[in-house]
Amino acid sequence: MRAAVCGRIVALLGVVVTGCSPTMRSPVEQMVELRFWAGPEARGDHRVVNVSPHCCCSGEIAVARVSELPLPLATDPLEPELVVELTEAGGVLRRWPMPVDLIVAGVRDEQILVPLAPMLGAGTDRAILVSPGGAMVRSRVPPRLPEPVLYTCPVIRDFGESAYLRCFQFLDLSSGEVRRLAFQGPCT
Repeated sequence: MRAAVCGRIVALLGVVVTGCSPTMRSPVEQMVELRFWAGPEARGDHRVVNVSPHCCCSGEIAVARVSELPLPLATDPLEPELVVELTEAGGVLRRWPMPVDLIVAGVRDEQILVPLAPMLGAGTDRAILVSPGGAMVRSRVPPRLPEPVLYTCPVIRDFGESAYLRCFQFLDLSSGEVRRLAFQGPCT
């Protein structure tokens, strides 16, 4: 009897300790391999698989296995691209992180839809939905996605004088409302 009770306590403690551990890693099926700008400490980061020069821009790219995206403008060894939602007058409503060399294909409520086709090949419909806090969920690109409309960007301080900045009007995939997003296109 005592062995059975001790076994249950050990099992319970194992759940409590493992379940509450701040260093607990996400299950492998939640991990996605994505590209980010390599910050100063990227080579020593446990998430990083490889660091190499970017093919077209100055700087290095860190390929990392992540279960959530690092936040833009934060101090992290992995530096994402920035996506902002704008008001009609050009003010910033919200910000999202986005992997390097990818684009936004749609917006649904508070999530942006980012296709993974540039990384995985043109034949895939795999994507991620990203929240402003960096949480991501695996998804698929809908077969009949409304085309975004390019428009002239206002001055957006977050992007400085970037030659890669693009602004688009998207129709929200849930509500149908017009949403204005700005982000830098991939380097070419």
